[in-house]
Amino acid sequence: MIEKNVIRYYRDFPSFFEGKIVLFVGRVDEVVDDSCGLKIPIITSRDIVEIDIFILARKILFLLEITKEAKRLGRNDRKRYVERFSSQVIRSNMLALYQSLFQIPTDE
Repeated sequence: MIEKNVIRYYRDFPSFFEGKIVLFVGRVDEVVDDSCGLKIPIITSRDIVEIDIFILARKILFLLEITKEAKRLGRNDRKRYVERFSSQVIRSNMLALYQSLFQIPTDE
């Protein structure tokens, strides 16, 4: 029984059904926007990259205390994942890319 639950969880990765907290690095906006997750900015200095643990703690407590909002974020996250990152969408996008690369231009 545990194996099936683990498989189901990983099959739907990265959708979590309840709010998500992410570090605001790189192109995270492509995956998580304000409608489906809470972002924590990173602090960079010359030799160190760190996060404000107090912001992290506040966001964790927020999701634990405001479960309705956590579930709303999770629903939005799942919707965004299915629309943009599901295997069907990735497959379709890859096929379109390959087809565009191998098209022979026509002389008009």
